[in-house]
Amino acid sequence: MSWEHVLLDKKDHIGWVTLNRPDKLNAFGGRMRQEIAEIIDDVCADPEVRVIVITGAGKAFCVGGDVTEFVSGETKALAETSSTERPAMSKIVLALNRVEKPVIAAVNGVAAGGGVNLALACELIFSGDVIDAGEAFEIGMVNKIVPHEQLMDVTGRMAKRIAGNAPIPIAFAKRGLQNFYQWDLAQALDYESFVLGVTMKTDDIKEGFTAFLEKREPQFKGR
Repeated sequence: MSWEHVLLDKKDHIGWVTLNRPDKLNAFGGRMRQEIAEIIDDVCADPEVRVIVITGAGKAFCVGGDVTEFVSGETKALAETSSTERPAMSKIVLALNRVEKPVIAAVNGVAAGGGVNLALACELIFSGDVIDAGEAFEIGMVNKIVPHEQLMDVTGRMAKRIAGNAPIPIAFAKRGLQNFYQWDLAQALDYESFVLGVTMKTDDIKEGFTAFLEKREPQFKGR
């Protein structure tokens, strides 16, 4: 399946999602929001994808809504939704919150408006050393700053490192981090016990122990 404004490339258990309107600084235009939501559903359903990376083509990550479409009245920001259906941007943020796979934002340039919302919906945010990257790092918006020309390489290495782990406990860890502020200590301990009970029955836990004893890298299968 292909999309008009977003690219999807799957390799090494990583789903690379690239916003692809570089001439518009990857502003949300046409059905771009809907396409992102569709791609998130696609990679979430693919068991071969263990980590998701979202980035932008060209010199920007995403500058938010396409101002020219707002002015002309052509914006699709609220299109294709009923009065009881959420806008596509809300669907994207909620989908990224629900997905049980780590999501990295490789912020390769300017991020503004809805582009910032998209980046903040990811667990990890890597930024090239562009406008205000240092300030974003200082206030906790960005996890790591690297030279712009190294951004994709550093992001790829981190994504591969995460993808090399067993997917099931990673999914449980993400869900725990998303909910820990709602739990008291007893609930957190109950969740820990539940997770241990599930993961100790997986093939991957056996593979992890075996690989450790054999002094080799484990080959996890996600089951």
